[in-house]
Amino acid sequence: NNPHLFLKGLQWAGGIGAMILYGILPVWMVWKGRYCLGKRGGELLPVGKGGLLLILALAIGIITLTIAQELGVVK
Repeated sequence: NNPHLFLKGLQWAGGIGAMILYGILPVWMVWKGRYCLGKRGGELLPVGKGGLLLILALAIGIITLTIAQELGVVK
């Protein structure tokens, strides 16, 4: 048995889960509200489509880097 397996699982869930929860989901909710449902109001995130896509790209980049580090591709 591997005694560090639980800690490895926490690292995976923490890194990837945090980026999904704090990076991808907020962008998706703002995009859906603004551009699919046409909701307007007091915008807490004052960026347009370009800013949202940048945030999404950064979150996906961090997830990719985390997976690459865990797989040993990048140190």
